[in-house]
Amino acid sequence: MNLLDTLVWGGIATVVMTAFLEGAMYRGWTRMSLPFILGTMVTSNRRIAPF
Repeated sequence: MNLLDTLVWGGIATVVMTAFLEGAMYRGWTRMSLPFILGTMVTSNRRIAPF
């Protein structure tokens, strides 16, 4: 496996996981938001974290 394969499959896995989490959030199964989780790694301001 080379670097390009790793990056491609990592991107695909991220899209699938994001779609699953957003679908679960839409259905009310979870309150977890991937954009919010990733945003809080960059800033502690909860208002701008999802963007």
